[in-house]
Amino acid sequence: MGDGNKASLRIDWFDGTLIEDARPNTSNNPDFADEEQPEPKPETKPQFTEKKPIGFKRLLDISTLQPPILNLEVSHRPGFWNLLDEDELKGDFIVLIVRILANVYKTLEPGENSKIVKLLRTRFQNSNFLVNIKNYLDELPSVKIVEKRLNSQLWDDAEAFYVNILNLCEGIINFDRDNLEFMKEILDLLEITEVSAFGVREEHTERFSNDLFVRIENLKNKTMKLLKDEVLDDFEEDITPPPSETRNPDKNYFKNLSIFPTHDDLLSPNTVPIQPNIINGAYPSVEHYLDIQFKLLREDCFGPLREGIGKYMENPTKRRHENI
Repeated sequence: MGDGNKASLRIDWFDGTLIEDARPNTSNNPDFADEEQPEPKPETKPQFTEKKPIGFKRLLDISTLQPPILNLEVSHRPGFWNLLDEDELKGDFIVLIVRILANVYKTLEPGENSKIVKLLRTRFQNSNFLVNIKNYLDELPSVKIVEKRLNSQLWDDAEAFYVNILNLCEGIINFDRDNLEFMKEILDLLEITEVSAFGVREEHTERFSNDLFVRIENLKNKTMKLLKDEVLDDFEEDITPPPSETRNPDKNYFKNLSIFPTHDDLLSPNTVPIQPNIINGAYPSVEHYLDIQFKLLREDCFGPLREGIGKYMENPTKRRHENI
């Protein structure tokens, strides 16, 4: 008997005796091969997660990519984001990371909530990378000639690096302009970039186009305007003008009177009612005090001039005139 019909022992439930069961084993019987068999479970492969920063070769390969492939690649590269947390980075690493981030930011749309956006707002904005960029830019003008070969990614095309810095700043300004604290960081980065570019041009005789410096100024002005507008908006929302600052429709109210004399002020009798100074007691309000003092001072100036002009018009032939 083949293995498919191999006998087995079983219990007879009627009297409890052990009997031999000669029923065929259907599990290996070819006659039952067409019946549905349970699918074997695939072996689960351990998922690989980068716990360390990626190396230079991998970073260089990523820097050659363009969106949307670039965005997809860095979204699934924990090792790339780990680089941003490093306390110190070599110059070539900084140059390549700036290039990558600039290309990523230029593709983002306002209001986008993709995985790459979440990573930028958590891993990038909270990292040490902006500090590393600023320190790097500060040191560039004083780099020795023999050290340039250790940073070929920059010195092979220095202007391209500064352009990428501006591309990164512009992308951040356009996408994250509501982040006031981050805008302050970007303004600081732009100012350091400007000083660094001037220094590199003077100390290393690098040729930079005037457009580079014009663009730096434009981005600085744009950022400062954003910060100013944001502060003013917050101020207007928080401060409600007191009733005393509301506009008074009375034409003789001191805030509505002209500081400079008009035609009527000099050629017509004074029509502005002026109350006398309060000698004893207090003024009922600051507004009342200012109203009286301004009108008195105004009349002290206009009154004699009005009187002199009037006397002159009465007798133009008089040789000596006063208060004119």
